[in-house]
Amino acid sequence: MKQNELRVGNYVSHPRKKIDTIKGVNSNDHGYYATFDNTHEGYYFENEGFEQVSGIPITKEWLLKFGFKFEAPFYRNDTFQAKKDKDSFLVYQFSDFLRRVYYVHQFQNLYFALTGQELEAVEPTE
Repeated sequence: MKQNELRVGNYVSHPRKKIDTIKGVNSNDHGYYATFDNTHEGYYFENEGFEQVSGIPITKEWLLKFGFKFEAPFYRNDTFQAKKDKDSFLVYQFSDFLRRVYYVHQFQNLYFALTGQELEAVEPTE
């Protein structure tokens, strides 16, 4: 994973925790240091990238946690629709295709870029 893909608040996976939230990312000439909400220690990474941090595959369960509702064949909220396509979701804003998303952090970043709001997981309600 590349550092420029990560933002504070992104859900990711790393060796010490299957699912964690990025709390901070700092850099210097030699690399990056990332801290996480549920891990006491951070990770230092050389400039090549964040090999130990990986994306969490986007699933219908994640979309439901983000407050989307299923209306076949789409998962929807007030602004976006997402449609399952093999190992990814195709994301639309109204009827315009935006991009293919494979990981939770990609979906969070797209949502933030277009709305200026964080996409945070909540427990789905029936």
